[in-house]
Amino acid sequence: MARAICIRCGEERSRALAACTRCGFLPETAHDRARSMVASSQVLGGAQLDAVRAAIEQDREPDLPLPRVLEYMELFDGQAESDPPVRIPPRGCGWLLLCAVLLALLAVVLTA
Repeated sequence: MARAICIRCGEERSRALAACTRCGFLPETAHDRARSMVASSQVLGGAQLDAVRAAIEQDREPDLPLPRVLEYMELFDGQAESDPPVRIPPRGCGWLLLCAVLLALLAVVLTA
């Protein structure tokens, strides 16, 4: 089974790029994504992951192999950061928008 360590709180999870169930941290920047990937069983062994987890839980900087972090950063660099979700207005807002546009047009016509 795949293992990954949250680089913010040290919680163990099954996917490196998923949101942490304990602290809610979601790696969004290329640097955070790269560090999260390196802090996983895809790169580190079990004992190394345990050491990373212990360091984070003791508020110390984990010892992650810099060449691997840089390698993953190159992979993630240039990829779009996760965009905020598109919010669709609830039903009924169409009429409100139409009224606002009509009022704006009326104001333009009356002031001209």
